[in-house]
Amino acid sequence: MANLSHINYMDGIHDDEDWIKMFKESDVDGNGFMNLVEMRDMLHARGSHMSDKEICELFINLDGCKSTAEILDLMNNPNEKITMDKFVEGMKHLKALLDTARRLFKEYDADNSGGLDRTEIKKLLIAVFDFVETEEQAEEVAKNIFAKDDADNDGKISLEELISAIS
Repeated sequence: MANLSHINYMDGIHDDEDWIKMFKESDVDGNGFMNLVEMRDMLHARGSHMSDKEICELFINLDGCKSTAEILDLMNNPNEKITMDKFVEGMKHLKALLDTARRLFKEYDADNSGGLDRTEIKKLLIAVFDFVETEEQAEEVAKNIFAKDDADNDGKISLEELISAIS
């Protein structure tokens, strides 16, 4: 999945009509579909700092590709488009994921430091993820999260780094 930490324009979106309006404004040729370039332009116009690679990954996710063959077909067809329905459903799913990350961050940032330390991350992992059942498993997953996602190496996971870790 695309790194969602750069998607910062969703806070003002409240219902399907907002997503539909965004889609229609982005469908510059008015054909009822959004292509990759239109998506990129829409994201950048709304302040996203997603890289082209991340935008491609988001497009693939919104298109609903499941298999490697479907992804290759999509990537080999520069005219590939997504429908408004796929866009709306996919964006609602992504917004829900971001909202959950924000809620969890606030809940587990026990000291209100603005960053989750290793202990807070392990508590979050054990409480939220079924595959993390023991302290040892939590420590291993936390170790990987800090190695991969603690971008500023401050020993804490910021909200943006948490979103990156789960996306």
